[in-house]
This record gives sequence, C-alpha cells and structure tokens, in this order.
Amino acid sequence: MRTGVRARLLGSYGLILVLLALIGSFGLFQLDQAMRALHGVADEQAIGLATALSVRSTSLTMQRDLRQLTLAFLPEEKNKLNQAINAEEKVLN
Repeated sequence: MRTGVRARLLGSYGLILVLLALIGSFGLFQLDQAMRALHGVADEQAIGLATALSVRSTSLTMQRDLRQLTLAFLPEEKNKLNQAINAEEKVLN
C-alpha cells in the first residue's frame, strides 16, 4: 500500500509530537525526583546547620562576656557578666 506525501508528513509530525511528549514527561519526572531529594537534604541538614550556627553565636557571646569580665572594675558589673555567662552556658547545655 502506497501512502501519499501528505500522509507521510502528518505521520512523521505525529511521531515527533509523541517523542516530544515522552521526553517532556521524562524530564518532569526527573525534575520531581530531584526536588524531592533536595527537600529531603534540606529538611535534614538545615536543623544541624541551625544548631551549629547557634553554638557559634553563643560561643562568641561568651567570649565577649569573658573579655568584658576581665576588664570590669565594679563588683556589680562582674556579677552581671557572670550571670550572662551562666545564662549562655545553660543555652549551650
């Protein structure tokens, strides 16, 4: 059976559209998989990162208070700085 030029062109155009749809759906599937993996890593690692940054901030605050404590002259200042250091230690623990 011989097909005309018009039928062949429409058939090849249809084949290209089917292949385009397959490739597009495969790309969307892979994008969904990548997004799920990214969200999994972000959900697990973000907690650890927040904790590490909090520890660093608390450590810097304690260092500052210790420096101020060595420079403090009045007993009231020393007591206030000691209380601040103790509060930061409680945050760490």
